[in-house]
Amino acid sequence: MQGLIIKKRVENRFLTAIQVHARLVAVIMLRDMRTRFGRTYWHYLVQIAWPLSHLLGIVTVFILANRILPFGNDSVTYISTGALPYVLCLYPARLSALTFMQNRAVLAFPIVQPIDVMLARVTLEALSACIVCIIYCCGLWALDVDFLPQDWVVALSGIYATIFFGISLGVFVMMLSALFGMAGYVVFIMVMIGLYLTSGVYVPIVPANENIRYLQGFNPMVHLVEWVRSAYFEMHSPVELSKSYMLFLSGGLLLTGLAGERLFRGKILRGL
Repeated sequence: MQGLIIKKRVENRFLTAIQVHARLVAVIMLRDMRTRFGRTYWHYLVQIAWPLSHLLGIVTVFILANRILPFGNDSVTYISTGALPYVLCLYPARLSALTFMQNRAVLAFPIVQPIDVMLARVTLEALSACIVCIIYCCGLWALDVDFLPQDWVVALSGIYATIFFGISLGVFVMMLSALFGMAGYVVFIMVMIGLYLTSGVYVPIVPANENIRYLQGFNPMVHLVEWVRSAYFEMHSPVELSKSYMLFLSGGLLLTGLAGERLFRGKILRGL
């Protein structure tokens, strides 16, 4: 009987701790929505409009350039399937990387731990990325652009894998930024630019030899673009799509970032 009472108390404490952390995450999310771009919740629309305008800019420039399509007949669909993975990866990763820099005031409260701030930011960025994708697809539908994939499962799994990678990369860069300051963030931006330029968003990149093809296979953006485009077009890419590589890479970055938060939590709090 006494054992059951002790077990019940432990369960109650565990549930109470989960509820407290859930409320903290929700409050931090609401604060983030209200303060990051202004003083009201309406300013959160900037977070949606920002990647949308970037996406529309890439599509517009490609259409005005009037380039010959490597495959397919619709230039909007072709460039969208390349630009959408890039934008959905870049913005969650970049904005997540700034988490500790933008939430110093919140971390001053003893009840708030770095993991609470991390969970709040990645949850908000994942929701924002989904909203951007939905608005963009609905906008193309309203403009009578046929953006329906041949394979819905591949298209949706590619989008979700892109967001997952962006969030995982953001968690990893959170640790770099917390430990090395802006230097870690600058390195991340430079790496993302390099991945973007060699991912084949505009024109599929054909490696000159086997060694370059092998190295290009390590570029995660290549796999994400190919993943989404394979739902719309029948392609013969020089770099074989590896979904398992993307999932293992994303999971590894996420676990490394979470482990870093646990190991360097004291240093993060002292540095802020």
